[in-house]
Amino acid sequence: MNEEAINVNLYGSGSRDCRLRAEYIFCDRANECSAYKQGTCFAVTVPLSRHCMVGSVSRVDGGTKRSKMYNKVRETAKAHPNYSVLNFPFNEKLVRIGNDALVVLRYFCLKLNENGKLIYDGLSFGMKEMTYIPEKYFTAENILTICNAHPHTIFGYGEIGEYQADEIPFFLLRLRALFPELYAAVVEADPKQGEKTPNFVGKRAKLLTLKTNCEYRSKGYGTFFFDGKYAIFDDYRTSFRPFDGGKMTAKIEVTEDSVIEISDNAQVTKDTILV
Repeated sequence: MNEEAINVNLYGSGSRDCRLRAEYIFCDRANECSAYKQGTCFAVTVPLSRHCMVGSVSRVDGGTKRSKMYNKVRETAKAHPNYSVLNFPFNEKLVRIGNDALVVLRYFCLKLNENGKLIYDGLSFGMKEMTYIPEKYFTAENILTICNAHPHTIFGYGEIGEYQADEIPFFLLRLRALFPELYAAVVEADPKQGEKTPNFVGKRAKLLTLKTNCEYRSKGYGTFFFDGKYAIFDDYRTSFRPFDGGKMTAKIEVTEDSVIEISDNAQVTKDTILV
């Protein structure tokens, strides 16, 4: 295992009911992981999430604010060169680790049987379930098992429509980007899979990864034109105007942290990063 932690995070306020802890993530395969290359990792702890099974997480108890360990654990973690450098990939459906795959989908649990076939393993109750699939088992046949599933509610009252409407189109989008030859084989075997296109409207994305020279809507602030570097407002709506008057124009430099809600699928590019 890699001796250098790829990420360090602190959790807990240090109160009696919420002790401080530091989490150190280690992974020998980080450099061949598509999620890591985008600054994300499924081993980062967030509420109601699973942990990636490829790496490992070491936890150090910092106790309460009154304990001797509190400041030591806190300061050691914050001084680490990889403190809080990775985020949890909330919108990721598929990760490539070398030639292996980590499938991350809601509503549908999967497992490999003794013959290397993907089979249904129950509902996930809306949580994201992770299935690690080695290269030799990540085949067009097994992928079609994922794509053609129609999970139903726990009491059998009806199909969970969001699985086919949202989960699978975004899964296929990532499959096409990360495993293009497998995507081609899947579509050749079942052409209707190529017709499943994702709907980005309502999703949030980094503005710098969206289409340039395009108009966008910002909730509460009006519409603006994005030229690739600046958000240019002809009528900037804000209650903190420096003076009274009519329309106020504004030119705001867009940063890596600038996020916007997508209002039209035409705003999306192959490089768009959802958050």
